[in-house]
Amino acid sequence: MSRRAESPSVTGRSRSGPWYWYVLAAQLVSAGVVTLYVAVAATGAVVTLGDLLTGVVLAVGALLGVAVYPSLFQDAVYVNRTGSEWRPRWWWYFAAGFGVTFLAYGAVRTSGGAGGAAPVVLPFVLVVVSGGVSAVYLYRRHHAVGTP
Repeated sequence: MSRRAESPSVTGRSRSGPWYWYVLAAQLVSAGVVTLYVAVAATGAVVTLGDLLTGVVLAVGALLGVAVYPSLFQDAVYVNRTGSEWRPRWWWYFAAGFGVTFLAYGAVRTSGGAGGAAPVVLPFVLVVVSGGVSAVYLYRRHHAVGTP
């Protein structure tokens, strides 16, 4: 068996590619939709925060919010390999995103569960924060790489 010499990479695989930023863009749209939905649900006019549909909307938004971070990592690996002058440091975005989310979780826990709204507040914070992380990353990526 012969062993080929391969160039070392961050992931050990060449799965990074130019399309991972689409997940971040989708999260921007999701964050806007979820924010609008929660604002309408908070009024109780059409739906309420306790409805099943609210849970489904928040769950889908939160799942996409979690998917932002592996996609951001893969896109940062791709951008670093393209020879661009911008060298995104994915761990800064992870630290900011998870740090703000966990600070919000701590604030909700210490405030007594935000009046019973913790099941809505925590996924909503995850969606909004991951949307903010996506916006900052995509803005910086656009100025450095040109796409999106």
